[in-house]
Amino acid sequence: MTAISELINPMPGCRYKDTWLAPRLGGASKHYGCDISRLPDGKLIPYDYPIKACLPGTVEKVSRNWRAGNFVWILTETDKGAVITSYCHLNSFAVKRGDRVEKGELVGGAGNTGNSSTVHLHLAITINGRRVNPYPYLIEADKRARGEQEVQPLLKYGSRGGEVRQLQSLLIEEGYRIKADGIFGKATRAAVQKFQKSKGLIADGIVGPLTWAALK
Repeated sequence: MTAISELINPMPGCRYKDTWLAPRLGGASKHYGCDISRLPDGKLIPYDYPIKACLPGTVEKVSRNWRAGNFVWILTETDKGAVITSYCHLNSFAVKRGDRVEKGELVGGAGNTGNSSTVHLHLAITINGRRVNPYPYLIEADKRARGEQEVQPLLKYGSRGGEVRQLQSLLIEEGYRIKADGIFGKATRAAVQKFQKSKGLIADGIVGPLTWAALK
C-alpha cells in the first residue's frame, strides 16, 4: 500500500504558488489545483519540460478537453484511499491508458494546451473523489527532497501547551477570532476545520504536516 506522504513534486525544484480557489474565467469558475510554471532559476518552463508521476499507479485516462487541454489521470491506492493525480495542459504524452507507472516515471511534457495562457503544469489531486489542494503536499514533498523535513507536533482536540498557542497565533494571523490560551478546545477545533476547508484539506480538525504546511 502506497502512503500518500510519499508523493513527490512532478517537476522537482520548479516553482509554484498557492492559488487554490482563485477565480478563473472571469469569476465563473475557481482554481482547483496548483500551477507549476517556473524553473528553479525563475525562468518560464519550456515546452516539453519533463513531468513525472507524483505517485506510483495505473494510468486511468489520457485525453483532451477545452479546459484541461491534453491531460493524464493516474490512479493510486493509498493509505488514505483512492487518489487520482491529474496532469493538465500537456504538450506531449509519455504514457497510455492502462500503463503501470512508478513514482518519478515520465508522464509527459509541459505545454500550453486547453484554457491556458503560458506553458505550465496544472496539477490536481482528488482523494476518494474529493478535490484537495496540492500545494501543502508539494511543500512537504520538497522539504523531504531537501532533507529538511520538520517534525511537527500532531495537535488535536484536548491538546495543550506552547505548540497549541503557536497554532492559535497562526490562526489569529489568518483572521480567526480565537484566544491564544494554549488549550485546543472547541473554538480552536472549529477554526482549524474552517481553515482546512478553505485550503482544500480534509477538514478533520487534526493539525498534522499538511495543515502546518498550509499555515506557514
